[in-house]
Amino acid sequence: MKNKFNPLISIIIPVYNGENYLNEAINSALKQTYQNKEIIVVNDGSTDNTEKIIKKYKNKIKYYKKKNGGVATALNLAIKNMSGEYFSWLSHDDLYVSDKLEKQVEFLKTQKNRNIVLYTDYNIINEKGLVTSIAQKNHEDLLKKPEYSLLRGNVNGITMLIPKKCFEDCGLFNESLKCTQDYDLWRKIQKKYPFIHLPIVTASTRIHSMQDSQISPKAISEGNKLWIEMVEDIDDKRKEELEGSVYNYYAKTAEFLKLTPYDKAYDYFKNLALITKNNSLINRKENLVSVIIPFFNRVDLLINSIKSVLQSSFKNYEIILIDDCSTDSLDSLFEFIKGNTKIKYYKNKQNMGPAYSRNVGIEKSNGNYIAFLDSDDEFMPNKIMIQLSEMILNNAKASYTNYYAVKKDEINAINSFTKNDINHNEFIDNCKLATPTIMIKKDFLMENNIRYNVKYKVCEDCCFYLEILKKTDFLFVDNYLTKVNIFSTTSINNIDKRLTGIKNIINYITNDEIYCMNILELEFLLNGYKYILDPNKTNRVLTDNYNNLVNKVKELTNENYVLSQNNNLLIEKNNNMEIEINNLTKQVHYLNNKIIDIYNCNSMKLTAFLRKIRAFFAR
Repeated sequence: MKNKFNPLISIIIPVYNGENYLNEAINSALKQTYQNKEIIVVNDGSTDNTEKIIKKYKNKIKYYKKKNGGVATALNLAIKNMSGEYFSWLSHDDLYVSDKLEKQVEFLKTQKNRNIVLYTDYNIINEKGLVTSIAQKNHEDLLKKPEYSLLRGNVNGITMLIPKKCFEDCGLFNESLKCTQDYDLWRKIQKKYPFIHLPIVTASTRIHSMQDSQISPKAISEGNKLWIEMVEDIDDKRKEELEGSVYNYYAKTAEFLKLTPYDKAYDYFKNLALITKNNSLINRKENLVSVIIPFFNRVDLLINSIKSVLQSSFKNYEIILIDDCSTDSLDSLFEFIKGNTKIKYYKNKQNMGPAYSRNVGIEKSNGNYIAFLDSDDEFMPNKIMIQLSEMILNNAKASYTNYYAVKKDEINAINSFTKNDINHNEFIDNCKLATPTIMIKKDFLMENNIRYNVKYKVCEDCCFYLEILKKTDFLFVDNYLTKVNIFSTTSINNIDKRLTGIKNIINYITNDEIYCMNILELEFLLNGYKYILDPNKTNRVLTDNYNNLVNKVKELTNENYVLSQNNNLLIEKNNNMEIEINNLTKQVHYLNNKIIDIYNCNSMKLTAFLRKIRAFFAR
């Protein structure tokens, strides 16, 4: 029978002038429920009553006294004289939870490799010993990114349990360091031994005015040097694995350091992030951006749009003009673009609409990034530079930005979704994205065969975005980079176009094998259709066709679906109901056609019809 794993653990308590809290620290070590332990107290030349307190414990502890040399010297003396297989540090002003060692040994028993370094969460207490907060770390993140145990300051030395073998292989604490001797050694050990986070509280660390890290003039200078060395002590490949790109690695490190007193380290990585960002973008000639501008007449506005691109701070672009069979004279346009090799002109054989024209532009483009610009809108000078750099640095396939809405002399700053995790419901309920804010990697479109649906002349862009969302998330770039001009003919100001747009999205959803399964999305569209037709909610008409559909949906939903907890997805419970599902889809198509018929006859009769649909789906 194998011997029970019951290693001797050495609790090390270095102390200098610790008369205020030392008694509490030693008692918390003695009260450990794990019995196979030794307690070593090293007096680092104290001048107060520290020694008198220590001697009260007699043979309950091992006591060493030395001239003052700093905490590193005291720790090293203890390590040289410890008998234990594991090292557990306790500062003289901190406390252990009674089962700290027991919990950590229990975990080690489950591991084949016990040459690992453990650390945990901890309490933060004030000078009176009252808990002011709990330092609870992100366990899942630390499993994926173990380097962040140190690089995000997640390790508190008093929570650790370290095999003595680590000191034999990696050396002792650097005695020339007065405040950062701990992390300096931890980073050396981490190169050879795994750091494992346990999501439990095992200790309490005290914040008070007399700590070395609070008053030492060397704390800031040592800390700046340490953080720069630690962060740079990772190869570029691993930096990319940790944060997606070297730029992100530096930028997020700067964000973290901004909240610390290490000002020089913060400035170092903030500047390094900017240098990395510029180098990754400017020095890569392959980052050609194709700006696709479809147009029909309105040449004066088109020329303004082209000028906005020509004024771009980013110069590696091409402009692709798609003429959708304009009937106005284009002489002024041809004169304007004459001799400019960055501008390419193509003409459709017949008027096909913006969706078809943008698809032509995609096929004709040479860039590996595509930006869309409507012929009456304008880019800001830094639009391409900022958006492209963010896409490269975040390795994004699609992105969007905020924009300015310009109506005569009125300019409004329009916030888009302001986040990266847009869901389908939000898109359908209120698609806030403007086409000129979009930038997409061309190879992503080609590999996934994503194009604009040429059947739709209104809201073709929303359907296009929904296709993209099936394959990737949009990156949100939080800058106002485009001016979108609002005219009386713009779709948002034209009720017929708005209704046609919603009808197109309904048609798209009901014909899509993924989106047709989420009936709640249809509710958002029907609600929008209803609001446009009857904003005052005065109509009470309900058709027999509607009642039949509601009963069918209710019956089928109650019997064959359950609502999942993940984004209201409806999950099929019975494979034999495929015929019924197809019937439901046909009924939804019927509803779509019925909406059109009712609107053509008397649009105001649609309101109650839609209100019932919404009430049903809200159950």
